[in-house]
Amino acid sequence: DASQSVFPCWDTAGPLVPRGNGEGIAILDTGINDAADGGYPGHESLLGKVLGGADYTQGDSLLDTPNSGSVNPSDHGGPATKAHATHVAGIVAGSGGTTGYARGLAPNAKLIDVKVLGDLGRGSAVAEAIDWCIANRNRNWGDPDASYKGIDVIEMALSSTDLSDGNDVASRAAARAVEKGIVVVAS
Repeated sequence: DASQSVFPCWDTAGPLVPRGNGEGIAILDTGINDAADGGYPGHESLLGKVLGGADYTQGDSLLDTPNSGSVNPSDHGGPATKAHATHVAGIVAGSGGTTGYARGLAPNAKLIDVKVLGDLGRGSAVAEAIDWCIANRNRNWGDPDASYKGIDVIEMALSSTDLSDGNDVASRAAARAVEKGIVVVAS
């Protein structure tokens, strides 16, 4: 823009552009750095954005977040992942921080942090995490704004060397999420 203080993005395109009001977006990735955790500060663009979440990185179904549970996993920016989920969450719903610079696509949306990859970028419970999202698609997260309820979108910026014909467990879980009214975005 003329002031060179606002990064051109979808959010600045005009008053009728949707900004994510009332939307809950589940980020299935490495965990979002949205709050201080030890030596890791919360990312200024994501503070207060996470409603809840789950952790599926323990490699043991007894240690996974149960469908009725909610935790806020963290992202420690491991050398393999380089804070990938935090980066993705910023693109999706980042506020742009105090300056508003480089706001996300839906800066008024709230996030659900579902950690499926550890700090080494490994994980195998994507289908279980999608199932958790389906189970929580109508959940009241306790946000003061009652419009932020449930999960409207599942976002997965993940890769795998496994070939898929669309009939593997994770693909079938994603199809079931769509059947239940959740938009699934995978890149």
